[in-house]
Parts: sequence; C-alpha cells; structure tokens
Amino acid sequence: MMRTVIYLLVLTVFTATYACADAEFYLSARADGKDGAGTAVDPFNAGSQQQFDTLFAGFGPNTVIHLGPGTYHTQGKARFSVQAGWKIRGAGYEVTRIVQDRTGKIGCTVFAGRADGVEIEDLSVDCGFQNQQLVNGKIKANASAIGIGGSHIAVRRCLFKNYGSPYDQDTGENFAVFIGSPDPANGENLVVEDCIFAGMSPLLAGGQSVLTIAGGPPANNLTAGNWARGTIARRNYFTGYHYGCHGITMSGSQGGVIEDNVFEHFMGACVYQDTWPMRDIVVQNNIMSDVNQGIRLAGDWLDMNDFQIRNNIILVNDGYDLKSIVNGVATTAIPHSLVVGNRIRFHQLHVTSGTGFASDSATVTSVPDRTSFTYSLTPGGKSDSMDNATGGFVQALDYQGCMCPAPEALVVFTGGGKEPHPPTNFIIERNIIKPYSSDDTCRVPSSGISVCGLRRSQIVDNMVADSGNHADLVVTSPKGFTSTIVCRDNYHPDGTPLLPRDGKREIIPSGLLDLPLDAGKGITLTPANGRVRIDLDINAHGVGANRMSRQVDATGPAHDHLFPGKPGDYAMQGDNLYLYMGDGTAHLWKRLLMGDY
Repeated sequence: MMRTVIYLLVLTVFTATYACADAEFYLSARADGKDGAGTAVDPFNAGSQQQFDTLFAGFGPNTVIHLGPGTYHTQGKARFSVQAGWKIRGAGYEVTRIVQDRTGKIGCTVFAGRADGVEIEDLSVDCGFQNQQLVNGKIKANASAIGIGGSHIAVRRCLFKNYGSPYDQDTGENFAVFIGSPDPANGENLVVEDCIFAGMSPLLAGGQSVLTIAGGPPANNLTAGNWARGTIARRNYFTGYHYGCHGITMSGSQGGVIEDNVFEHFMGACVYQDTWPMRDIVVQNNIMSDVNQGIRLAGDWLDMNDFQIRNNIILVNDGYDLKSIVNGVATTAIPHSLVVGNRIRFHQLHVTSGTGFASDSATVTSVPDRTSFTYSLTPGGKSDSMDNATGGFVQALDYQGCMCPAPEALVVFTGGGKEPHPPTNFIIERNIIKPYSSDDTCRVPSSGISVCGLRRSQIVDNMVADSGNHADLVVTSPKGFTSTIVCRDNYHPDGTPLLPRDGKREIIPSGLLDLPLDAGKGITLTPANGRVRIDLDINAHGVGANRMSRQVDATGPAHDHLFPGKPGDYAMQGDNLYLYMGDGTAHLWKRLLMGDY
C-alpha cells in the first residue's frame, strides 16, 4: 500500500512539473521505451501518437519544446491546442518528421489554436490527408499543418506536404498554413519564411490555398480592428501539380511584404487575393517558373491601395514538350500538371504509327507519374496502344472546373457591383513576363499584364514577351468608371514598344504619347486615328528600297517563327500580320495584329 502511495505521489509531482508554464522540455521518439525526464540528456518519450499528444496537452503557456530527430505521430487539434508563447523547435526538416494520423474529425490540423507569440521551426509536417476518415469510400476531411490566430507568430524552415480537402460544403477550403488575426483583436508581426510547400495530396483533383496570412477588417479603415499588420512571406519554395492553387494569400493586411519566393511547376495563382481590404503591400523579387497564374489580385467590393509589384520574373506555362509517345503512353520532358479528365491537344508531332492524334482534342485517362500519361479520343474511352510519335508538345485545354483557368501572368481588377472600389496607387514596374518554353515562343494563348479599374497608378518599364492571341498589356474600366493609369517604357524583348490596349484589343491612343515610335530593326510605327501604321523598311536589311514586297503562304510563319523566307516577305492569316525579319539565311518572323495596320 505504501509503495502505491509513493508511486502516485511521484506521478503527481512529474505531471505538475511538465505542465507548468515558463518551462523548457526535450522530446524524442525513444527506442528504449523509457518515459524520460524531459531534459536534453533524458528527453520525454513521444514515440507513439498517444505519448506525443498527451505531452503536448500537458504543456502550459510560454514553453520551449524541443523535438529531436525521428518520426512523430499525432492527432493534432483533436487532442491539444497550441498555447501562447510556445516555441516548437525541431532538428531540421526531414530530420524531425511529424505525421498526422486519423483524427475522426472533418477539420484536422496538427498545430491549431488562438495564441500570441508562437514560433514553429525546423521540422516537417505530413498533414496526412490520406490517413483521414472515409465516407462512402471517399476521404471526408480537411487536413492542414498550422492554423493559429494571434500576434507575433513565426513559422520558419519547415516542410509541408499532403495537405488538402475535397472542398465541399462539409469540408470547406484548405489552408496548409494559416496564421492571422482573430476577430476582433489586431494580429501583428506574422511571418512565414524559408519554408518548403511540397504539394497537396496527390489524391486531390484540384487545388486550393497553400499559405494564407490574413485578417478580416470590414472596411479600409485604419481605426477598425482585425487588420493583419506587419505580414511577411519570404524565401519560401512552392511546387505542386494541382490546377487552381492559391500560393500566397495575404488578405486583410496592412503593411505586408511578399518577396524572394520561388514557385516552380505551380498550376495556380502564385500570389492571390480576393477577400477583405489590402493596403501598403510590396510584392517583389519573386520567381514564378512554369506557372498557370503569376499574380492575381481581385478587388471585388473591397479596397486595394498602395501596392508595389516589381522585379518579379513570371514564366507562364505554355504546354509540355514531349519526349515521345510509345504504345499510347506519352512521356514529357519536364514534370507535367495534367490530371485524369483533362482535355488536351497535341501539336507538331512526328507521328510514326497509330491514329489517336487525328482528333481535335483528347482526354487524359491515367497519370502513372509526373512525366507520363495516357489518353483517349473520347471521355471514358481507351487509348490507342498503337500510337507512336516523337517531338511536339501537348497543351491543356481545360483545368477541371477551376475558377480561373486561363494562363495569366499579372492581373489586377475590380469587379464592379453598384459601388466599385478601384485599386489605387499601384506601381507595376520592371517585371519580366515570358512563356516557359526555352525559345520564348508562346504556344498557349495567355495574358501578360491585365488591369481593370486602377486609379492613380503606373505601369512602367516592364518586359512582356508575345502572349499568343491575347493582348500583352490590357487596360480596362468597369462600366461608368474611368481608369487613370500612366503606361510608359514597356517593351517586348526585341525592343518593340508594348502598347496598352482596351477590352476590344484596340490600341489606346493616349498610351502612345510617352512611347518611342521606332519599334526596332526595320519597323516603324506611326499613330493615326487611334491605330498604328506599320512599315517595314527593307533598307534596314540592305536589300533595296521597297517595303513589304511579297506575300507568302501564311501556314509556315503562323506556326513556325523560324520558317524560311526572304527579306520583304510578309504573310496574313486571321487577325495577324507576319513580317519577315531574317536575312535570308537566319530566319525570323514577327507577328503583329492586322487591326493595327
């Protein structure tokens, strides 16, 4: 009896010790089975899900929690809540690994709560979407890594993967990491940096949000509560194959910086906004390589003020080069983002056998890995195993019901409604926008810079490569509203000026005022009645005094900008005029809109 009393007394003292606030403890996935004392030399044993969750449920506020190397399992917020002042520190991502087990809940987040002063550093989180509950054979859960409201929150040097949600009326939208302002207090000093977002669960067909730093002020009022102030997302890396992703969403924020982030093979909007006012934001020095959308800011019925969007490199997805098609299995040169059900179209194939390429489009039937896929000519059909080809590329024609499917580089707009809230005081400068293809040729129509409803703003010194059949720089206004934008010193890579156009793709005359009219080698632009006269001076090529002298078959230059020709050649096809810019040996064609001529 006495031995039992002593044991209970020791257990009570132990529990009180590790549950107290203002403490520091060490945890390990111990192999020896011992409980440990929570010190650096004798860490607590957190080797099982129950041990891990019991320990975290007992820690009080203002506790430093060290997680040693190893794999830990947890049910996250189903078993504990993050407390104010927690400092959770691992031994490095993919050294300290946390896996979220099945929670039995729809909302399942590893670290969640309302708490100030939280830091989470140097660990990996597998959000475990694939581990969650099944309903009628389908996963019914919203799996994420971090969801914390408060001030002075930092997430650093972490890796996140396997997050996601079916995004139905029960599960809602997924945020792999969310830190923000809990209503009605202000959320200040919110930082996510040096993290890797390695992708949503491969079980998902479409994408959702990844990193969100947000408040929720009801209006653009500096005295109103619930702003997220001092928000920073920098030096993070994002990759993912799901269309419709929102990479960094910084909503309801006053004073924010999104800088030095890298997005690669990211089929969504790298930087996105559509909720709550935004003001005093810098988006700079980000690299967005092979992305479906670069920066998409939507100001429907809310305010966006005082933005600088500068020095970003945006390489828009323009289809996938094919290594080969063998027995109906297509292999791409780089990882692709296609999913089962995507409609696709093949281009410029060298067909060696089979008939599966004759259709105007095909449907993806399987994706064995990220560099291969199979297809059929009809939805639900079977692929032709006799199809063989080399070269060419494949273009996606749809994006599985995503809200914003078209490839776009930089888009800022206000929706309208009865009282449009115009984005104001924007500077969009020194951005480079190109197709992802190695030769800078746009193979899939996309938009370069497109803005609607901006006031007191400038678009200056940007370089935009040819955007296919879409305009490269579009400036429009909602009905009954006039935009006030200065456009100057914007160019194509070959030195021709980038002229602003309206919603009908017609050049805006006022946009010509600050532009030099010498458009490059042998081409002169002359404004006339809201249009531009285009002259090609053959003297520039040293072959005589004639201007455009010989019309040729448009099929070649329309589909191959290196198609052979002679100085003075031109071609017309549809809405486009093709001018030969080569010297007879090195061939190059320049495409211009016929509507301007």
